Amino acid sequence: MLHTLTTTLEHLPPDTLLGLLFLGSRRSRRRAPSLLSFLLRPLFVLVVLIYALTALNHATSNNSGPVSEEESNHFMVAHTLDRALETGKTCYGHAKRSPGQFRYGDDGISTFDMDHLPDDRPCLVLFRARAATPPPYSAGTIAQLDEPRNCQITYTPEIDPGHWSLTCPGIDPEPTKKIVSDYAKRGRTVRGIVVDNPAYSPPGAN
Repeated sequence: MLHTLTTTLEHLPPDTLLGLLFLGSRRSRRRAPSLLSFLLRPLFVLVVLIYALTALNHATSNNSGPVSEEESNHFMVAHTLDRALETGKTCYGHAKRSPGQFRYGDDGISTFDMDHLPDDRPCLVLFRARAATPPPYSAGTIAQLDEPRNCQITYTPEIDPGHWSLTCPGIDPEPTKKIVSDYAKRGRTVRGIVVDNPAYSPPGAN
C-alpha cells in the first residue's frame, strides 16, 4: 500500500500536493489555524512522510545501480618490483622499472591476483584485466589486459595459488619485457600504476 501511495504521489503535480497539504482548512476561513494544529494534522504528516520516502527512494536508486556483467569480469593482477631506495621513499616515484625487473619464464611474466600477493619485493605494478566470464576461474582462463594493449594473462594456479602468466601473443620475450617496462614507467606520472606492496615483509621483520 505504501508503495502504491508513493508511486501515486510521485506523479502528482506540485499544485495538487499543495492542495492536499491544505485540505481541511476551509472551515478556518473565519480564523487562521495555529501553526501547531496545522503540523499535527494526520493527513499533512502522512503526505510529508510519503513524499520524503519518495525522495529517499530516488536518491538511493540513482546511487546503487546493479554492477554490469562486463564490470564484474574486471579484476586486478600485480607484478612485484624492487625499490631504488629501501627505506624512506614510496614506490610511486622510486620503484625500479627496467626490463630486468620482469623475468620472463617458460610461461611468461609472473603476476598474481590481489588475494595472493608475494611478499618478496616492496613495490607492485598493477594491471587491469578483463575475462570473458565472471569468477571463479579455471586453469587456462585467458583475460585481456586494458594496458599494455594486445597483452593478456593466462590463469596458471598450478605454478602458485593466484598465479597469472603475462604474455603478448606474437611478441618475443625481450620485446614483451620492454613493453611491460614502458607501461610501468608511465607510473612515474600516472597514479595507480605503481604502488606500495601491502604484503611486503622486509628482511628481518619477523
